[in-house]
Amino acid sequence: MSSNNYEVSKPINVELDGSNYIFWSQCMEDYLNGRGLWEIVDGSETQPADTDVRKLKEWKMNNSKIVSWIRSTCKTSVALSIGKATSAKSVWDKLKSTYLQTDFARAYQLEM
Repeated sequence: MSSNNYEVSKPINVELDGSNYIFWSQCMEDYLNGRGLWEIVDGSETQPADTDVRKLKEWKMNNSKIVSWIRSTCKTSVALSIGKATSAKSVWDKLKSTYLQTDFARAYQLEM
């Protein structure tokens, strides 16, 4: 897991509005992969046991950064739909289940 010493309030210039999920998710995934943090979102890196305090603290900090970055790149109405979720994976999964089908349907209609 990577930890960066700099903070970014808005990591990408794409704002998820509900109709652009595919593009937004690709941009966010690229950003998170570039920082070694995508594994927290896809669930392959889970929260460490409470016995390893240093790793747990780093994981929680990175998870919180990701949730903050996701919220900061969403329109207010989309961000509100996330609710009070604090897990990067659960936030990502919620957005995916809500907006992926909508975006595919929109893309299909544009091709017709």
